[in-house]
Amino acid sequence: ENRIVCKYKNLDGSYLMVFDYDGKLIKKIQTPKGMDVDVAGDDYFAKDVFFTVSSYTIPPILFNLKLSTGEYERYVNSNFTKTTAPFPIDYFTSKTTTYTSRDGALVPITIVYKKGTVLNGNNPTLLEAYGGFGLVTTPSYDNGTVYFLNNGGVYAYAEVRGGGEKGQLWHKNGKGLKKINTVNDFIDAAEYLIKEGYTSPNRLAITGASQGGLLVGSAMVMRPELFKVAIPKVGVYDMAKFHDYTIGRFHYDEYGNPANREEFLAMMSYSPYHTIKEDVNYPTTLIVTSDNDDRVPPVHSYKFAARLQGRPAQKNPVYLKTRRSSGHYGVTTNADEVLQDESEFYSFLLYHLNR
Repeated sequence: ENRIVCKYKNLDGSYLMVFDYDGKLIKKIQTPKGMDVDVAGDDYFAKDVFFTVSSYTIPPILFNLKLSTGEYERYVNSNFTKTTAPFPIDYFTSKTTTYTSRDGALVPITIVYKKGTVLNGNNPTLLEAYGGFGLVTTPSYDNGTVYFLNNGGVYAYAEVRGGGEKGQLWHKNGKGLKKINTVNDFIDAAEYLIKEGYTSPNRLAITGASQGGLLVGSAMVMRPELFKVAIPKVGVYDMAKFHDYTIGRFHYDEYGNPANREEFLAMMSYSPYHTIKEDVNYPTTLIVTSDNDDRVPPVHSYKFAARLQGRPAQKNPVYLKTRRSSGHYGVTTNADEVLQDESEFYSFLLYHLNR
């Protein structure tokens, strides 16, 4: 009430700033590096608000903020189970830095691993990105990621162009005719991890969902020698016909209009389905889709899998997983199914990276 709460994000982490209506700063709440802060609830007349602090390895911790004074404390209520991190807060190392993409852009990347992990250039590593629609991505806790890190893995998230992590221009330079920048940034992130001694092509996996699935599909087809494993999820793989399915026609601004020759040719330069070569053995691949996806229909995944599998040159296995009775966001309501989905993902990942 009578306060404005703003969330900001930079390379040092996320922070909240509380102002009064005259613009006077009441409080700044800075999270430790590698952590995210988020406001919970939407009661615009509340005198107190809740906010959570979390990271890739620390589950959300709930705090109560008094808007009048800016004072805050951890919220404990007998009706809620107290969040307890499975490991000490300093058990994992997280750092955010930048790497230089091929055209000089400085791209933020967050790298997480267990403290004490020997970075010998041969660590099993999972690289992820999204890079679309101006979305600002933030760290979120995941049990599977913690399991992967605790078994010697390295997790990296690249904030490639197309997202909104560095403002509107960052999005503009990664959409439409410039969408190829998104793919190039992602490939350059992989090369950065290899050059800096985190991993090698034989121990590097990539994953992403939705727009991130398109990104993974494009990268693995363009530079198959860089990756051991690729796991694209619910991605758009046929850029010539994406507008013919469900809400695709509303994404002309992000990708382009196939009816426009210049935009069509730009999309064909990175369209995963159309850039597959007949004589290339692509990385071991698990293509994940959902049969009730009304955003990116599973036909994209079916076509992509069929074309990869149907070539004599393809010696590495290519699998297609269809999540039944699920939508674009996969399994979200059944805890057992969520656990099974996560278990299958990381079992597949570790099995093939460690072969």
